[in-house]
Amino acid sequence: MRRFALLCLIAFAAFATAEDKVVIWKFDDVKAGEKKRLAPGFKRVAEWAKAEKTVVTMGVICDSLAQPNADDVAWIKANAVENGGVVEFWDHG
Repeated sequence: MRRFALLCLIAFAAFATAEDKVVIWKFDDVKAGEKKRLAPGFKRVAEWAKAEKTVVTMGVICDSLAQPNADDVAWIKANAVENGGVVEFWDHG
């Protein structure tokens, strides 16, 4: 949670002087494997983004998909911006 707070502070400070304020919400380490499941916090963030009508980004640990969990993969697909969701997923290694 401290990383999240620090990221938010940095984002706000970086754009404090801009006329149009922009925040990029970037969350790391989404896992969707059988052994390393999707953390509930990522789902809460996506629900928040949908309610706020904003988009967030989440980096997926692709090694966790070597043995994917079908429910987690279905959640990722359903929430991807390409499918009308509010999350832009990207390869995080």
